[in-house]
Amino acid sequence: MDTRDTTPLEMVVIAAAREIRDGDIVFVGMRLPLLAFNLAKSLWAPSALGVFEAGLVRTKLCSEPVQTMCDLPFQTNASWATGLLEVMSYLQRGEVDLGIIGGAQIDLLGNVNSTLVNTASGVRRLPGSGGACDIALLAKKLVVIMPFEERRIRRRVDYVTSPSMSRSMNRGRQVILITDVGVFKTDGERKLRIHAVYPSVDLEKIRETAPYMIDSSLEVSTMKPPTDEEIATLRALDREGFWTRNRKA
Repeated sequence: MDTRDTTPLEMVVIAAAREIRDGDIVFVGMRLPLLAFNLAKSLWAPSALGVFEAGLVRTKLCSEPVQTMCDLPFQTNASWATGLLEVMSYLQRGEVDLGIIGGAQIDLLGNVNSTLVNTASGVRRLPGSGGACDIALLAKKLVVIMPFEERRIRRRVDYVTSPSMSRSMNRGRQVILITDVGVFKTDGERKLRIHAVYPSVDLEKIRETAPYMIDSSLEVSTMKPPTDEEIATLRALDREGFWTRNRKA
């Protein structure tokens, strides 16, 4: 398979999936995070356990392609079909190894905003946290998926919906930002810095948008290209390209 036609959103899903390890308990968000979890579980993390805000816990892969965690096929053969309180208790007990969320903005410190943004026409209200604040604070490692745009990647978010950490919890926890140009990770100062760019992405594009996320003392690598198996599996999971091939990042 020719991987040169891989879309930016396919690269996002593959990069996020590579953060999941076999045996991880993963609190999985909607859309691209769901694809990332299913991709990892299909190939190298068969024992990963997925926890979903809809009240589901899954140890088995869904046998049919789904678009959301609320689709009926996704509920079939779930290990546990319960409620919000029960699945959120995984976080409260400190059992979640990795949480994957999205949002409207993220800043240098890894704070995520999904509540409101300041625009030229005034403040625009957004849906808000859902379970994202709990995931951000209580998962052992946080992965955030977001397009690399100036309005989204900020020195400081307009509103902190999901703090990257609190003073009393997860002081050493890593935050990883997965974008359509590359992967950013928190450094020793707990600031997001570019860690790896995707093949064919110019580092100057990142410098133009968020120069404060480049540290000249840190080496920036090129992410390993997707394998034929990763691409074939992802396209089987997103059969119509609804999330990864028919949308812009």
